[in-house]
Amino acid sequence: APDEAEPCWAALGQYLAARGQKIAIFGQGALAETVLRACPELIQRSILTSVVVHKLEYEDELTYLPECKDLRKISPEDLSKGDLVFIAEEKTFEFWEMRKLIPKDVKIIEPNIIGEIETDLVPLQAWVPIPPNIYPLEHDIPKIKFSEGLDLILMDCPSRNLSIMPNGLGYVHNALEKTEIKFQTFDLDIVAYHRFHIHRLYDLGSKRIILPSKKELPDDPWRGEWGGCWTEDGTVEYFSPLIEETADAIEAARPKMLGLSVQGNNRLFSKRLAKEIRSRLPNIIIIIGGYDCINPTAAAGRAIFTDADYIFVGEADHTVGPITERIAKGELPKNEPGVISRFDDDDYKFVPAPMPHNLGAIEWPKYQWVENDLYRNHNGYNLTPVIATRGCLWSRCTFCSERFYWRSRAPEEFVDELEWHVNKGRSLFVFNESDLNGQPEKLLAICDEIIKRGIKTRLTGQLRINKKSDKAFFLKLREAGFTALRFGVDAFSKNTLKLQKKGYTMDMIAQNLRDCKAAGIGIEVNWVVGVPHETEEDLQEGIDFLIENKDNIDVIANLTPLLLNSGSVYWEEPEKHGIKFRMSKESLFALNFQFVPDDQWYSVDPYIDADIRKEWVGKILHSLQKGGVPLGDWVTNYLADRVYEGDVDEVVEAKPEQKPERQRMWGA
Repeated sequence: APDEAEPCWAALGQYLAARGQKIAIFGQGALAETVLRACPELIQRSILTSVVVHKLEYEDELTYLPECKDLRKISPEDLSKGDLVFIAEEKTFEFWEMRKLIPKDVKIIEPNIIGEIETDLVPLQAWVPIPPNIYPLEHDIPKIKFSEGLDLILMDCPSRNLSIMPNGLGYVHNALEKTEIKFQTFDLDIVAYHRFHIHRLYDLGSKRIILPSKKELPDDPWRGEWGGCWTEDGTVEYFSPLIEETADAIEAARPKMLGLSVQGNNRLFSKRLAKEIRSRLPNIIIIIGGYDCINPTAAAGRAIFTDADYIFVGEADHTVGPITERIAKGELPKNEPGVISRFDDDDYKFVPAPMPHNLGAIEWPKYQWVENDLYRNHNGYNLTPVIATRGCLWSRCTFCSERFYWRSRAPEEFVDELEWHVNKGRSLFVFNESDLNGQPEKLLAICDEIIKRGIKTRLTGQLRINKKSDKAFFLKLREAGFTALRFGVDAFSKNTLKLQKKGYTMDMIAQNLRDCKAAGIGIEVNWVVGVPHETEEDLQEGIDFLIENKDNIDVIANLTPLLLNSGSVYWEEPEKHGIKFRMSKESLFALNFQFVPDDQWYSVDPYIDADIRKEWVGKILHSLQKGGVPLGDWVTNYLADRVYEGDVDEVVEAKPEQKPERQRMWGA
């Protein structure tokens, strides 16, 4: 409260005035003005002879008292040895950035000095308990600044899961390096991540961030189970100063192109940034790619991202370089394979670009644009994504939109990448792919290579149930360093396995889980609920199976009602599976390019709509909790927010603030 803090500022001003030498005040914000108001003696005794000014992009510009108008203003580099400077900034990140600008032989006084000189004056709420963390970092958080004369700025916006490296962006960066264009890659997400947590840990203490919608922002919105909060206006609005700062920097650089990697969690942020840039630089060419653009249906008609001029569909390794080179030369390519653009002819029908077949010819990402050790969580946790395969060898699951041609890298080439990361101090890796064991023998060959080289690491990834994945298979994985695996089981009854076209049996599921657990590997499983023609008997069979096999399951990671996603069999052949729509299919598909809203479709034989899918998920939740089957954080958070819409009084442990911390194999 201002009244409670006023004695602190007066005491601080008197402390500065009593130094007996000239003092510079570094800062032009509220704290400098507050201290000067509280202690006019700083001005009256002419102790203050200079004000150091350095306008940081994110700092609000305020006006000093009239009495200060004649004070000489200097830059930080003009300070000399023996000078005394007071850094008038209360926000930790900004303070650290300002401190870096002051010569090392200049004496610095920090605002926190008040806690030492007048402890009794400091209000109780001003003391901030700081838990263990990684800050300040060894390397600087990158400044949001771009070179002039660029053809392209390539960027990833908040939020990705955790502070994980932007693997896809890394591959695009490598493709662009083979061109002659001038470009700069910038990971805005990792900048936002560290700024947010420095502010949360050092400035807020026990205070919570409450959005205008009255919703509370989680302590770590980057954790996977909270990813949905980034699709809400309130969250993106909270980060609007970051959007403005980034837009200012892009406007100053005036690149020809802005490239954005777009996926569900960063889509809204990316759209806001793109719209702001378009308003300032009308002639800029905006290109997008990423998971939102994995198939032409999702990207059709540019409706997914209306400010985009070019959408690169699927894997862009072979397309992004040639197209951007032509744009940099002033061309506006159209009707190009693998690309949807606003310049295409009206009658043009999309043609896919050839997928890279020889993955060994594609260099792995090395993230040259930033110090790699910035990619770690505020608590020191570090998870590195790697890719051994692309696509899915099975590609038949009816609900899935990731049905692409499967390719794998040579084991030696992949382990070269793994070893490169290990030599840089990383030890925990996640296989960022859909079908890790599409060919079990390929994965075993990777394990053999890891073992042969004596690489000590921890590995995790997602795989399918496979009859070739026997006890010997999992023992080899454990020997190579696998500590946890997530099984995309998705169905736990005989009938639903057929409906989803999973290609395995209930006995095979039990055998894979049992053998994996016996090998000492942690197990997560996924479950997709409410596919067409599923019955309540199927649900009960699944519940019974999981309770019976709970000793071989560490976490139910995902328990989700079916989404009608673009690119899935259900999207392409809804009538064949008894799917009906509440308005014309053509109208719905024209309005929704990624998925049909839950309340706009249902299936028959038996009748299943959005309410029934939610009801079934609730039944499963209650039954699994009662049966002692462990549920992951994402499951309970999703159910509390989406299924019960915040009303979880009758749901044991579902409300985030009421539940204990759970084991998280995927990010543990």
